[in-house]
Amino acid sequence: MGDNRKDARIPAPCLRPVVGAGTPAMDVWRASPYVGSDGRCSPRLHVVQGPAMSSATARTAAASRNTLELTTGFVVIVLLIALLAVAMFGRHHANGGYELNASFNQIDGLDVGSDVRLAGITVGHVTAERVDPHGFRAQVTFTVRDGLALPDDSAAIITSDSLLGGKYIALSPGGDTSMLKPGGTMGQTQGSISLEQLLSKFIFSVTDTLSKSKSGTGGGNGGP
Repeated sequence: MGDNRKDARIPAPCLRPVVGAGTPAMDVWRASPYVGSDGRCSPRLHVVQGPAMSSATARTAAASRNTLELTTGFVVIVLLIALLAVAMFGRHHANGGYELNASFNQIDGLDVGSDVRLAGITVGHVTAERVDPHGFRAQVTFTVRDGLALPDDSAAIITSDSLLGGKYIALSPGGDTSMLKPGGTMGQTQGSISLEQLLSKFIFSVTDTLSKSKSGTGGGNGGP
C-alpha cells in the first residue's frame, strides 16, 4: 500500500508518519503492510520505512556519480594531451639547430635520433636517412646546435661507443676559413664499419701473419 493521508479504514496504530524532503512532519502517513485479517496490527509493524523521497534521492546520487565520472575522464584526457604536447615540444627543442647533410657508403647501426657529437659532446641528432637513387649511397640529414659553425672541410665519421655500442656521427672540424651554411653538405665522410668487417680484417691479418711466419721458418730450415 503506498503513501496515504489518514484513512479511517486503516487502524491508527498501523499508520506511521513519514518525513521526507519538502514534506512537513506528521503530514504524510504510510500504512504498514502488516495489517492482520482481523484489522489489528501485527507485532512486525516496527519495520523502518524508507523516506518518501528515496527514489528522488537515488536519482540525485546516480546523477552526482555520473558527473564525477565524466569530470574524472575529462581531467585524464586533458592530462594526456598536456603530456603529449610536452613530449612533442621537448623533441622539437632537442632537434633544434640548423641542418646539414652527409653522404656515406654505409651507415649500419645509425638510426634516426642517433647522436651527433663534437669533441665527445652531443651537439645534434640524426633527423632523416634515405638512399640516393643515383649513386646508391646513404644520405643522412642531421642537426647541429645553433651558434656552432663548422668549417667547409670538416668531416663526419660514423663511429660507436664500444664494440657493441650504438652508432653516432662524430664531427671533426677542419681548418677552412669558410663555414658550412644551413642545409649544406659535408664533403668528407667515413661510413660505419660493421662488426663482421672488423672480425674479417682481424682474422685475415692473423692468418696472413701466421702464413708469413711459417714461410720464413720453412725457408730457414731448408738452407745449407
